[in-house]
Parts: sequence; structure tokens; C-alpha cells
Amino acid sequence: MVLFPGVTMPLRVFEPRYIKMFEACEAEDNCMAVCLLGPGWEDDYEGSPEVYETACAGVIVASQRNADGSYDFLLYGTERIRILGELNTGEPFRRVCAEPVIEFTSDDDDEAADRLRRVALQIADSVQGAGQLLGSVLGAAQSPGHLADLISAHVLDPIELRQECLEIDTVHDRLERASDALASALLHLVGQPPMDALN
Repeated sequence: MVLFPGVTMPLRVFEPRYIKMFEACEAEDNCMAVCLLGPGWEDDYEGSPEVYETACAGVIVASQRNADGSYDFLLYGTERIRILGELNTGEPFRRVCAEPVIEFTSDDDDEAADRLRRVALQIADSVQGAGQLLGSVLGAAQSPGHLADLISAHVLDPIELRQECLEIDTVHDRLERASDALASALLHLVGQPPMDALN
């Protein structure tokens, strides 16, 4: 899974190592990072498979312990981070050293955000059941960068595309990538050949 800043993700942990991880996070500062496992992770899932360098830090905003010892909780994404290295703590879960990823804005962000909104509204009008989801996403966006992250988190597929958008640190480029992905999906839905962009 891929977490984005400004997005709340519902999670459940039930494996013993992840239960210990969750309890450690709650006991310290309620912070936790989510990173996508790299290709081939299935061969080393119980160990330490490779992960993508760009991840998202988040804060636990609500939690519930279940009768079987598992936890349900909500994690709110706070910022992009770049993993610098893994710490050898001897704990059954993984800790890393990371730094914040600086986000770059430009004067063209509002224009790119308007384009993304137009494509999203076209999908809302064309795809049954999409209007409510896209309407809530568009209404919740607090900035151009937040709009790109909300669309990436809730609409874009497959997961590799979401990771690609997470890794883009320039708001304008992230908006354009999300717009292009939605435009290609829209053209596919209406039976036209895919294009790089829909203007």
C-alpha cells in the first residue's frame, strides 16, 4: 500500500511482529511510516525485503484493540520521507533513518490543478458511481499538492502508479502525471485509443 500526506488510511495489524511495532509506535510518539515493498518481496516477506526509497510518514489518530490481540487503527499521512538506511535494533520489526522530502511549488500549480479537476469531473460524469467519490475528493483538497495526493491515493491504479506519484516532489509534475493517468483511463472507458494527455 502507498500512503500520501493529507490522506487517512485504515489499517489492521495481526502478525505478532506488526503488533509489537504498533505498540512501540503508540508508546513513543504515535508515528509510523508506510513504504511499498519492492519487486520480488514475496521471496523474503518474513525477512527484510527491499522497499522503495520514498515513503510517507504518518501519525496514528485513532486505534482499537480487538479481542484476538489485533489492532484496527487510522494512520494520517503527514509528509513524504526519503529512507536513508535501516537501523539494526534487534526488534522484530524494521526501523529506518529518514529525511523529509522537500516539496517544490510553482506559479503554474493552480492551472495544472484546474486541468486535473476538469478530467476528474469528466470521469465523474462518464462513469457510473464515480461521481460521489470524485466529488468528495475534489471537495476535500486544500491545495494543488493535496489535490494531486488525494487523486493519487483514492483513484489511481495500479499501485506502482501511486508509488510513482508519491516519488514526484514537484507539485506541478505530480498534478500533470495524475491528469495524464486519469485522461488515459477516461479515453479507455469511452473506447478511444489512449493518449498521453487530455486537454
